[in-house]
Amino acid sequence: MDRAEVATELQRSWVRKLYAWWRHYNEDYLDGALALPLIELGGEGAVLGSWDAKHRRMRIAAGHIAADPWLRVLDTLRHEMAHQYACEVLQASHESPHGEAFSRACEKLRC
Repeated sequence: MDRAEVATELQRSWVRKLYAWWRHYNEDYLDGALALPLIELGGEGAVLGSWDAKHRRMRIAAGHIAADPWLRVLDTLRHEMAHQYACEVLQASHESPHGEAFSRACEKLRC
């Protein structure tokens, strides 16, 4: 395997792990309330993760995974899941992204 193939396989592994942890948190913390979104690796920079409600897409920065402890990455995953929960389950539409519904979701997800 050349370097590019190793990098590609490493990223696939990261995404598989993110899906596994997403399923775990959804079942154990949210009683399966969420529908599985698309989870993908995002770009570099200061943004560690994001939730795109329109496209039902969650992104976690590849640089975050490469550079930070896995427990921090899982904190970011739960943070983005809280956005998903606030949007899809609590149906928060007229409040700030980190408003009351998000806070309630964070309590459930322990983030």
